[in-house]
Amino acid sequence: MGIQYNPSIPAANDRPTNDQPIMQSNFASIKNLLDVDHIDFGNGNYGMHQWVQMPTPFSAGTTVPFPRIFTNIVDGRGNPLPGSLPQFFMYNAGTDAQSAFQNNVTAANGSVMLPMGIIVKWGTYSIAGVSNSQAVTFTNAFPNALFGVNISCITSGSIGDLEINYTPNSPSGFTGRRQGNAPTGPMYFFIAIGN
Repeated sequence: MGIQYNPSIPAANDRPTNDQPIMQSNFASIKNLLDVDHIDFGNGNYGMHQWVQMPTPFSAGTTVPFPRIFTNIVDGRGNPLPGSLPQFFMYNAGTDAQSAFQNNVTAANGSVMLPMGIIVKWGTYSIAGVSNSQAVTFTNAFPNALFGVNISCITSGSIGDLEINYTPNSPSGFTGRRQGNAPTGPMYFFIAIGN
């Protein structure tokens, strides 16, 4: 349901007295519009935002320029978010469906874009054998750069891991390397930060 507003008032040849009731109605509608999320005219901080509300569900659409900020209860591919709670989406390029690439928080291996464009990715992988390495490819690459990766062993009894380090490959992944003796195929958890 919208609010009443007549954009054709005042008309060019109308007298203000004839248009006064409709003009007053228009001004009342403008005030109602401004009062949503804003501090009203009677306060010294008038016009400032109290908060920002967005309709949910909503999508980025294709008719507005980037960057796009919106909320939805599904990701850009239509996958439901946990608990049907609205997720804050912000991205600077791509299509509506690509919002799923950087806002997938529904799985053990996932990704989320934080305000100001920082992206966090996480997941698990294993390394077979002794003193071997394993390339890890992100499901969706960072658009620009991989800043760093933190790796930890999550397999019980994997004593003997002497060193865990990584070599940045590109925004699309990294190589995890284990030095020293360890049980075959321990699992590792990684968290990666980039943009």
